Amino acid sequence: MEDAADPHGLDGEAELTLLSRDELEEMVRARTEALENVMDTMADLLLTLDPQGRIAMANQAVESLLGYEPSALEGKPIDELLAPPEATDDDAVDRHEEFLTRLLQRGTVTDVELACASTDGRVVPISLSASVMQDADGDVGGIVCVGKDISDRKAAEKKAEFLHSLLRHDIGNKLQIVDGYLSILAEGEFTEREREYLEMCESGVDEALELLEKVRMLNRLEEDETRVVNLSSPIEEAIRRNRDLAESDGFEIAGPDDANVTVQGGLLLKELFANLIENAVKHSDGSRVEITVDERADEAVVAVADDGRGIPDEEKARITDRGYSRSDSAGSGLGTYLARRVAETYGGSLAVEDADLGGARFAVTIPK
Repeated sequence: MEDAADPHGLDGEAELTLLSRDELEEMVRARTEALENVMDTMADLLLTLDPQGRIAMANQAVESLLGYEPSALEGKPIDELLAPPEATDDDAVDRHEEFLTRLLQRGTVTDVELACASTDGRVVPISLSASVMQDADGDVGGIVCVGKDISDRKAAEKKAEFLHSLLRHDIGNKLQIVDGYLSILAEGEFTEREREYLEMCESGVDEALELLEKVRMLNRLEEDETRVVNLSSPIEEAIRRNRDLAESDGFEIAGPDDANVTVQGGLLLKELFANLIENAVKHSDGSRVEITVDERADEAVVAVADDGRGIPDEEKARITDRGYSRSDSAGSGLGTYLARRVAETYGGSLAVEDADLGGARFAVTIPK
């Protein structure tokens, strides 16, 4: 039996429709116009640059955000839009050469903060993301940049930094003064009840100062840079910082036999370990804390273990959450949360486990 004739006459292949030159040109024109309309209605800045970093095209947002006529920018370097260093208090302004160097090395950059200058003299902070376009030969054919106005975000950050500064400096200083006067008062004669009130005041001031220190550390997390660190230094500093507290509470601190291991860390590692040791001394109801270092193929585990009452299984997963405080603790709920945040900042983690000593074990894993 013969096959039925192909109704299209092309042996089963789709029929090809040939367009005239005029029809093709009209199709390209319509699509180009639609694309340009999309670009010009974007709220974010859109630029295309040539391989030398000169502006090839700018959308209408460059006028609404910065006041420039898009066509007037064509052929000019991108730093035509950047504010001069003296016009901004931001020391991390990425200039033209640095921005292009980073982009060409990586092929793409995301959320680079640039300070742009508007035509009326304003400094407008822009978060810029860019990608390199390659031509048919694999060479740089151009660069596409998308910029977002982050003025509101930067203003909020400055306000938050001012409030942090006020909290840490002014209030901290006043608490130090109160603490000093309380120490003077403590040298006098008091009834048992008065002495109890005095000790409660001293304890409250100590907790407030400790809270301010934790807030300061949280603020420093964003600024700390990861670098190669030998664990022996931050561990020794953390132990030294807690010696007096441990001795006054009848607590023994045992350091590791060998902490000569290099990891990817930073300045806050000593704060992390000091925080965990202090937490054990103050809250474990034990008498001994041990710090150990376990070196593995691509990571190191620093564990702080105590012989205290331990942590119930139902609390282990929650104790590092922000604001979580055990029912029998008057703490702020920032201590172990802060320790976890520091570990994660360096690409590590914090686990809460049962210790062989009988109490709790906080294990910090850090990449080597």
